[in-house]
Amino acid sequence: MTEARAGNIVRYNLRPVWKRPFELRYKGRSYHRTYEALGVSADVPAMLKLAWTQPRVPLLLTFDEAQTKASIRRAARAVNQRPVAPRFIGDPRNRNVREGKPGRRVNIWASAERVKTAILANQRARSAELVVQPAPPPFTASELMNVNVRVGQFATRFNPREAARTDNLRLVTSRLDGAFVKPGESFSFNNWVGERRESDGFRNAIVFKDGKMVEDLAGGLCQVSSTLYNVALEMGLPITQRRNHSLKVKYVPAGRDATVYWGRQDLAFRNDTDSPLYFRAYTSRSSLIIETWADSPLKRTVRVSSTSRYKGDTLIAQVYRTITENGRKRSELVSTDTYKPTPTEPVVRRRT
Repeated sequence: MTEARAGNIVRYNLRPVWKRPFELRYKGRSYHRTYEALGVSADVPAMLKLAWTQPRVPLLLTFDEAQTKASIRRAARAVNQRPVAPRFIGDPRNRNVREGKPGRRVNIWASAERVKTAILANQRARSAELVVQPAPPPFTASELMNVNVRVGQFATRFNPREAARTDNLRLVTSRLDGAFVKPGESFSFNNWVGERRESDGFRNAIVFKDGKMVEDLAGGLCQVSSTLYNVALEMGLPITQRRNHSLKVKYVPAGRDATVYWGRQDLAFRNDTDSPLYFRAYTSRSSLIIETWADSPLKRTVRVSSTSRYKGDTLIAQVYRTITENGRKRSELVSTDTYKPTPTEPVVRRRT
């Protein structure tokens, strides 16, 4: 037969192999996979080459490493535990600090190597232990102790009668509270707050997507990112990632909002001051407040202004910033944003 036909026959007869079950294990818990899901396949060309020279050909396995790691990464979501950073309880000037706690994280590369070793040693292997390592808090309580000067603050209002949205907003605010950025470091909203899951208590509420109002998981959290954006903006911090909503929001002026979406869109900025920055975030009955604390007053003054105009039914907003530091003044155009007209059609609800 031709080499191509021989290859097809080999692949057809190997189908039961790829359906073999395999378990990724951690402390008595099992995450079920198959060889195929782990990226295991046969090196058919190499097997056919051997068939010309010997009567029996071994099963030569190969791995799609990207698929192996992706399959392990999905299991890791259930195993990983974020470390708890130390934080002040209430006003930092009270010096009441809650200690941090270490978390744990699956080492994806080492776990993939362990899976490969197990299967290559025994082509009927059924399990491998995940490699899990401790994840220490990102900073220590002692690093907070010099923080006692409030250097920034911004507040926005929300409607507490919108129960699902309010729950989401308060949940994200509690996660943001205690963020700490050392001099020269960058801050990522998504990295600090983490993924928003229904199992963590997030609910469906209104979000803006592609110029439409739709109901989706964790609606309302963008008010938290927008409030934080305004804190960073008015402190003169370099904004390294930010995007506006497709529609104008009610809680901040046009051009001063920041949309975030897990895995797609982030808010990020850099601490270019010579002091660590501690972010305190909390809510009252109808207000969201984010404060920034440092170990000394900022050596700069910042003025933020904005303009807006309509071009047809599209709103165009521009935000400017003037920063005076060490006797030098510099002005910059921070952003130029466009907003679609607010739709009048009913909200599109997510199917469940």
